[in-house]
Amino acid sequence: MVSVPSPVEAAEILPVRFEDRATTSANLWRPHKQTGPPFVIVPAMGVRASFYRPVCAALAACGHGVLNADQRGHGASTIRPRRGDDFGFMELLQTDIPHLVQIATDVFGQAPRLLGHSLGGQLSCLYAGQRPATIGGVAIIACASLWWRKFPPLLRHGIWMFNHFA
Repeated sequence: MVSVPSPVEAAEILPVRFEDRATTSANLWRPHKQTGPPFVIVPAMGVRASFYRPVCAALAACGHGVLNADQRGHGASTIRPRRGDDFGFMELLQTDIPHLVQIATDVFGQAPRLLGHSLGGQLSCLYAGQRPATIGGVAIIACASLWWRKFPPLLRHGIWMFNHFA
């Protein structure tokens, strides 16, 4: 017999203000009983946080707290890709992700795991390399990796050369 996780309430909406005064809203999913580690979802490029609602609800139903938020330039973010709004990976890695990790740590009482999708997976891995003590781990979904040893021989050497000399 398969056990079905208990349903969870809809997410709480938290206003988030970053140190550079950019704002967004975060969705906080609290499980009825926290039995597993919390997650911070780092979305793919061009994907709003609302896309991950089913994933957040499923994780919360299984006992994981979840926090996800729109990245700069998406959804509820006050930053838009236009002249005068200058942002990039640096702001995500040095401002946004650390702030969201801290919120999740404060709310759930333990370091969260980063769950990165596509570009969010790349950012999660970069963040983990910079600040490993602040998170409990990283999980990635549909995230490309150019680990050259896993490719066929001819392509393998081309990828190695590109990564080292380009």
